[in-house]
Amino acid sequence: MMFRLQLNEPLREFAYGNDFQPLPALLAQERLRQQKYYLHAWNENTEIEIDGFRINLPETKPGNNIFFKMETSGSSDPTEAAIMPDDRIMFDGMEIKAPIPPEYPADKTALYGISRKGKPSFAGNDPDTAGFVSANVKSFGTYRIMVDSVPPEIDNIRPWNNSTIKTSRPSIRFYMDDELSGFNSDTLLTVTLNGEYQICEYDYENNIVYVHLTENLAPGRHELVITARDRVGNTTTRKSGFTYSASSKN
Repeated sequence: MMFRLQLNEPLREFAYGNDFQPLPALLAQERLRQQKYYLHAWNENTEIEIDGFRINLPETKPGNNIFFKMETSGSSDPTEAAIMPDDRIMFDGMEIKAPIPPEYPADKTALYGISRKGKPSFAGNDPDTAGFVSANVKSFGTYRIMVDSVPPEIDNIRPWNNSTIKTSRPSIRFYMDDELSGFNSDTLLTVTLNGEYQICEYDYENNIVYVHLTENLAPGRHELVITARDRVGNTTTRKSGFTYSASSKN
């Protein structure tokens, strides 16, 4: 049974069932409490478990009139849970913990928030020795256990491989993207030029990495090595070489 809740403080009305008719506050609370298996009062629960999927609520209580619903896809395949209403934001966050299916590799398994359009976004991948993966999230919604075994994509490296350039301070850039886990910091990307680490800037909107040279290049051959690692450890390494010709320097 689905429900819709108007989050007023104090609770003034509650739309119940399919007719969505407002109910007096006392009657609304009574009908909610009769549905204990499906509906939970925040002030009465700090840890909920359904079909192996667990949530731990923060110690700080937002109020006595906040109710929420948790449901999973079923005990035979507990890979998804919905915590509703999905527009509730928690500044203190809450912990979600889910059992890793036996066929899932733990090091590649993570929890992902699923948008209303079905698009996943990385939430966390903290596995434990008991076979659970957990994440700390800031909002209610739908969360799913997923495996990411696809390494990041690196392409369109400039200057082109085996090309000859005419400037001692070329624009070095390349395309980098990861469809599922993504990247969380520049520490997951290393770029070396002739064995020396380079300063990079990642344009998240266009998925382009810019390499900022601090010195002019010497004439001759130069080797670029790019290594990108996503949040679950999938790694891609690409190499590219180009030549700066002293005879055509500016």
